[in-house]
Amino acid sequence: MKVQSTTFRQGEAIPETMVFNGMGRTGENRSPQLSWSDVPDGTKSFAVVIHDPDAPTSGGFYHWVLFNIPGDVRELALGAGTGEIEKTGAVHGHTDFGTHEYGGPCPPPGPAHHYNLTLYALGTDRLPLDGTTTGAKLEFMTIAHRLATAHLTGLYKSEGPAPVVDKTGRGIVGDPSDVPSDEGGTSDASNWPHEDVKP
Repeated sequence: MKVQSTTFRQGEAIPETMVFNGMGRTGENRSPQLSWSDVPDGTKSFAVVIHDPDAPTSGGFYHWVLFNIPGDVRELALGAGTGEIEKTGAVHGHTDFGTHEYGGPCPPPGPAHHYNLTLYALGTDRLPLDGTTTGAKLEFMTIAHRLATAHLTGLYKSEGPAPVVDKTGRGIVGDPSDVPSDEGGTSDASNWPHEDVKP
């Protein structure tokens, strides 16, 4: 099985179209266009994940968790990860952003991160999973049903200062000590989570 995208190419930089919008990043946060071919006989559904193994967490970071894509589908349009694909019966699982839709790259400054997209062809119509399903659980649950896999990897490197996140989840750019605290003064930067915990 082969997977390709008109949005990004294997081993090349991910465009701003796919980059997260929030936490100081200003991308469009649109999932990539995907198409696939050479699907094995007996395929009844597909699943897609995008995972960043370079994230500063023990298990990397899942940016897209999608499954129960009907077996006759051969393409996902640009931006399908916002929920449009669910009209086909596909289900979005739980990303590490805590959402049920695609979330783009948002790494801390430093070396480029690898964003590994994996497409699974499965021999079952539906996995017995719902929207609470994490990326790790989805990949585990596909093991007994995998007929083929295909991979596509893009790279993204953040420039500039690391974003910080305020207590409402709104992205703030700059020094956390400049952000007003609940008490009306300025906040202690040590109390503010930096983006390196939210790749």
